[in-house]
Amino acid sequence: MTNKTRKDLPSGYKMLADIIPTGQENAIKLDNIMKMAGIKDKRTAYEIIERLIIRYGYTILANRTGDNVGYFIPKDEHELNECIKPFLQSVNSMQKRYTALIRNFYNKESN
Repeated sequence: MTNKTRKDLPSGYKMLADIIPTGQENAIKLDNIMKMAGIKDKRTAYEIIERLIIRYGYTILANRTGDNVGYFIPKDEHELNECIKPFLQSVNSMQKRYTALIRNFYNKESN
């Protein structure tokens, strides 16, 4: 975590942060996190996880495929690097899609 501490977290955030395990082999699925934290909808869970990462300095990763699907805190740099690769591929793919959408829109307008 960064300079903000656990005590700065809103109570619902603390509960969710405490649920997320360390180590890729212990990854937990979002549905299980939601049940344990008493969160009713996925959008809220996603928002809390995003805020834990962006505002509160948590390093929360997610696996979408493989044996260890779910959320976890990396136990070492190797786990971090393994999970960042697919994330970066998604970011690059979204950037290409965004660029194509804008290009397609304006090309359509000029026809």
